[in-house]
Amino acid sequence: MRPLILAFVFVSASAANLTVDNATPVRFGANFVTADGVRVARFNGDNGVDIPLSTEDAGDTEVIAVLKATKGAKFNLKANIGRRVVQASSVGTGELQEVMLGRLQVPAGLSRLSVNAPESRRAQVELSGLKLPGLVSIVSPAILPLHTTYIDDAKGDHTSWKGIQLLAGGEARIPMVSEVDGQDRALTLHLRASGAGKLTLATTAGAVSVDLNPSVTTTKTPILKFPAGTQFLRLKAEGANVRIDEIVLDSGSVSQLWPLPNGNAQSVHFGYDVPKGVRAQWAYAEALAEPGPAATYHCVLGFGQGYFGYQVRGSGTRPDDRWFIYSLWDNGYVRNNQKGTGVSEDLKDKVVTLVTKGEGVVANAFDHEGSGGHSHMDFQWKDREPYKFLLGVKPDGKAAVFSTYVSGPGLNGWKFLASFRRPNTEARLDGLYSFVEDWSGRWGDQQRACRYRNLWVCGADGKWAPILNARATATSELGRGDYSHNLVNNMFELRTGGYDRTKGDAGKVLNVSDWGVAPQINFDNLPVR
Repeated sequence: MRPLILAFVFVSASAANLTVDNATPVRFGANFVTADGVRVARFNGDNGVDIPLSTEDAGDTEVIAVLKATKGAKFNLKANIGRRVVQASSVGTGELQEVMLGRLQVPAGLSRLSVNAPESRRAQVELSGLKLPGLVSIVSPAILPLHTTYIDDAKGDHTSWKGIQLLAGGEARIPMVSEVDGQDRALTLHLRASGAGKLTLATTAGAVSVDLNPSVTTTKTPILKFPAGTQFLRLKAEGANVRIDEIVLDSGSVSQLWPLPNGNAQSVHFGYDVPKGVRAQWAYAEALAEPGPAATYHCVLGFGQGYFGYQVRGSGTRPDDRWFIYSLWDNGYVRNNQKGTGVSEDLKDKVVTLVTKGEGVVANAFDHEGSGGHSHMDFQWKDREPYKFLLGVKPDGKAAVFSTYVSGPGLNGWKFLASFRRPNTEARLDGLYSFVEDWSGRWGDQQRACRYRNLWVCGADGKWAPILNARATATSELGRGDYSHNLVNNMFELRTGGYDRTKGDAGKVLNVSDWGVAPQINFDNLPVR
């Protein structure tokens, strides 16, 4: 068996007291700062950090968090190793304090302890360390998490959150953030090779190589230089297959040189204000998607109760792996198993129901990322071709019925997707938006983009009003800024991913002067809704 890693940092001489020096943030999680000479993890409202733990023997221990929180503010703290969870609530003192979360069973070997502060946005939590008095031999190794590594198709795979496998000729790209410019770091690699060969490691500042040999299971790299900011650490295998079980920092803090906690490109959005005086019953937009990777959703007409657009689906391996998609949220979260074949009386004021759907359209209920009604129509839509999207709403007693249509190359006129009825909802369109989303994390190193034009809304009087302004927003992905909101040929463009040097500006407002002629749509001739 390979020996335990001997790279760890303590907050004091006692091995039961661990710092956050080798912690890494979870998605949308903590930022690391130095306060009063001590490294701390400043939680982002809810989310915090993963802390690697290593111990020779399994054991039971109290988990005590050492932290500072906003004086007088209530906060929750939760820690877990897999499904083992301990948690507690407390009130910040504004000073360093200890919070006992409970007793936790820690397995032998290497594990990850996640520490979060769910629903604690009013209390700024700064975690400086943990006390685990039941396990005096436990340490926190300086391991680089590798679960967000990008690997060439068919040239390797992830073996665990800390391990990757590369075939000869394959390259792995680990997205990393360096808080200091020009950090010089050596790495220890625990690996297994199929034969003689070479493994090259490179940043934008240079490259080093180590020899591969089946008899060698641990090797150290020469010094690697890491520029400041987000970048790739590239690993290229030549002459042999190699399985890398762990990569360990030989010196310095992982919290200053850390792999990104997620591989997704940032979600980028435009928000649109309905012109004053318009009670919108129809919304219209055109979109042109740029070529891009799988697992991409181009939302064209999002609104307060749902969204409508088109996707490149998860596998992305077939030329027809595309569809148009429209979803409407329930008026409150309801699980699918509560809906069954019929909706109970107490849920009728919440649950979206299907009124009708178009030919070839699949419609069903969903209950992940919210709940509601989903519909999609398979169609091989084309990159860089303009597609038209039409969204309408009409009253049905105290409910509203939302309907969607799409037109464009190869569709032969307007195609109807579905009409869903949403109870206790006013029949008007507001909160309009568009977005580009990467939901898989496997292709965040590739750019995806969509352009939007001819955005209009129409009231009951049949008069169209243009939407000429777009407000730029983006999700807060730690360490990344490779997105942009642009005006291109009088179109609003959303672009994200690829790890280029673009520094996104999520606060600006884009404007066009005019869209020209309003849509010419005979609503009476649309497919039934």
